[in-house]
Parts: sequence; C-alpha cells; structure tokens
Amino acid sequence: MKTKYDTSHLLLSLVALGLLITNILLILQNYDLRASLSRSKQFVTEIGYKFSTVPAVNLNGDEASLNFDSDGKRTAVFVFNTNCEYCIQQYPGWKDLINSLDRRQWNVIGVTSETDSSIIAKHLKENDLAELDVRIVSSKAIADARLGFTPMTILVDSQGLVGKVWAGLWTKGFNLDD
Repeated sequence: MKTKYDTSHLLLSLVALGLLITNILLILQNYDLRASLSRSKQFVTEIGYKFSTVPAVNLNGDEASLNFDSDGKRTAVFVFNTNCEYCIQQYPGWKDLINSLDRRQWNVIGVTSETDSSIIAKHLKENDLAELDVRIVSSKAIADARLGFTPMTILVDSQGLVGKVWAGLWTKGFNLDD
C-alpha cells in the first residue's frame, strides 16, 4: 500500500513540476515576444512623423525620390516585398483602396527594398497591381524612414505628415476619414 501511495505522490509531483516548467517557458516566451515587438516598432513610422525626402528609383532605374509634400496631394504608401505572403494577402485591400481614391487628391506609391525591377514588375502584374507606381529604396533609407515592416500601409498628408499607419495585415478596410 505504501508503494501505491509513493507512486501516486511521485506522479502528482511530476505533473506539478511539468506544469511549473511549462509556466516558466511561457513566461520566457512572453518576454521574448515583448522584446521582439519593441524592436519591430523601430521599423514602423508613427502618426505625426514628418517624412523628409527619401532617395529612391522607379522600376526603370530613374531617380524618383519620395517627396511627400511637393504637390499638395495626400499619399497612400504601400510597403511590400515580393516574397512576403502577408503582403500578397494585403493586395486585394490595397486594390480596393487604390480604386476608391480620387487621383486628383491622392498619390499612390509602392515602396520596396528589392532591387530586381523585372521581378518586381512581374510580381505586380501577376497580382493585378501593375499600375502601382513603385519606388525602390535602399535598405538603409528604408530603415532611416522607418518603412522596414511589410506589409505596411501609410497615409501621408499634403505636408508630409503621417496620418495613419497599418503595420501588418489589415483586413477590415481602410477608413480614410478618422
């Protein structure tokens, strides 16, 4: 009888120890996740951020710097990467937003750090975004402008100030009014 009690007690102790270790691992994972999110925020612009001119080239290789306050229009900026699955999932929302914008009041620009313009153009054509005015920006300029998160949708006012930021996949539509 004493052996059965010892076995049950040992089994309960092992289960308790397993639960304790699992809890500790979850707490450590939570700390890692918080640290990762904190690090990722350095790659995302914030509301009110003032863009300065960002050096870039278009898909033809011509200089096409991003200068958000030169023509009095607001700008929708789509930051993407051709091998980003979340970006591809975001494309239908971007297409809807592009189609809803009055081009007399809005510029629409795609931004990527990829350098092979033929791959970018083919990718956009395959995903029905061939009309997107894409700018290729160096990785350093992407980081300096805080555009290093994909997908990211940014609405910039006519003075170059960020008004809205959707970092990551946005599935509920884009509200331009609030």
